[in-house]
Amino acid sequence: MKTSFYSAEILAAYEKKNRIWKAVLAALCLAALGLIVLFCLRTNTLNAPRMEGYATLTFLLAGWVGITIHGAALRYDRALAAHIGRILEAQGEERRVRGRVTVEKKSAAIPGSIDVRRVRIETADGTERAFVGAPFAAALEKAAAADGETTLCLIGGYVTGVER
Repeated sequence: MKTSFYSAEILAAYEKKNRIWKAVLAALCLAALGLIVLFCLRTNTLNAPRMEGYATLTFLLAGWVGITIHGAALRYDRALAAHIGRILEAQGEERRVRGRVTVEKKSAAIPGSIDVRRVRIETADGTERAFVGAPFAAALEKAAAADGETTLCLIGGYVTGVER
């Protein structure tokens, strides 16, 4: 049984999630703009300071929510989808390595991409090193802990899956 970390289906799922978050962000912007227009239309000389306060509060809250959506969800999903796409488009064939797997606890950041963790594979021929995306490291550790030796699928120095 093969557990794949990088596949076209996983890439499509992250791209779909990215499109959904973009739509939510666009809806938030349009709702804030609509409220501002409504406040402007309802303004007269008696309630101008109050409507200005409502407009300012609307922009402030919409900005905070928008920054949170962009920072927490959209940017990370976009980086993860780009990372998966680069791995799938990588030159070279998928090769299999069987050995004892150790995943380091400390992750390293790739600028403009996701965090990765180093993987050490002790084979009969020696020791090999590879990387695994931090979101997939827990699944790799779980598969590696199941038995002593594990077969890993590698493309360009990245662990793309586990075979049992």
